[in-house]
Amino acid sequence: MTSVVRPYPGSRWSRSLRSAIAVGVLLVSSAWAQDRPSGMRLRTLQPGVHLISGYANGNMLVVETDSGLVLVDAQSAKRVEAADTVLRTVTQARVRYVVFTHYHEDHTGGMVHWRKSGAQAVAHRAVPAQMEKDTIIVEMGNWHRERAIPEAFPDHTFEDSVTIRSAGVEAHLYHVAAAHTDGDVVVWFPGENVLHVGDLIEPEGALFIDWWAGGTLDGIIAATEWLLARTDDATTIVPGHGRTIDRATVEYHHRMLIHLRDRVMASLSRSEPRDVLLAAKPAAEYEAFLGGETGADRVIRLLHYGLSRRPR
Repeated sequence: MTSVVRPYPGSRWSRSLRSAIAVGVLLVSSAWAQDRPSGMRLRTLQPGVHLISGYANGNMLVVETDSGLVLVDAQSAKRVEAADTVLRTVTQARVRYVVFTHYHEDHTGGMVHWRKSGAQAVAHRAVPAQMEKDTIIVEMGNWHRERAIPEAFPDHTFEDSVTIRSAGVEAHLYHVAAAHTDGDVVVWFPGENVLHVGDLIEPEGALFIDWWAGGTLDGIIAATEWLLARTDDATTIVPGHGRTIDRATVEYHHRMLIHLRDRVMASLSRSEPRDVLLAAKPAAEYEAFLGGETGADRVIRLLHYGLSRRPR
């Protein structure tokens, strides 16, 4: 059977590194929390559905269909060949489609590899614009966002939502607006009840909002609420990094976001210096979920940076 990419009519949405920073904020991409493996590994979630992870790179979801494979995220350029080697321990099928959950290189850079065998990449329309940029973000410790090479760019983009159908398997792609970045996509496989949520949630890792690429805390909160409305207790939820989670973890994540937003905003309303806010340890109760005390402090620094610049 042929595969098609076409708009999905049921959409309810209309909007669309483990890297240290020296000053203010830190961007962290979490490895597996329990054993932090030194190489790639594959775990079968259910027949025909696999998860590949390793190092500090993102979780790549693999769904088998009779006409080829659908991947969610492409891995980084540095690690993609190792990911492919692990993939070939369970299937020799070719990759048909690769869906990008957002523009960051550890999720898109590996597309150069998959393209060699004829795969096509699908992403939100904001992703190419972010991949085009070559800028240095001073606030991120001079984080150099380099322009992606042409072979890594998506072949197809969409505005709101789209469905990929491949030999009876459906992947519903939804854009969640201004969340982790301005081009975030949640990928739901309804037949398998598996959802890949990109970097909207990073269990046991410091939450990162890319304020410099259109990300917002309000957007992540709204996206989390959308996830809660769409999932059930049996849904397998794959975050961009770290262990798979369930709906109860999303609920916890949502409560945490609300609490941290309110605490940082209260400090800003009192015009307190950032050091006073940090000394109060407003994220102390969430340290286990945020990668420890250091991760929690980094998240507060990140939220203070972005929320202090938000229109009141």
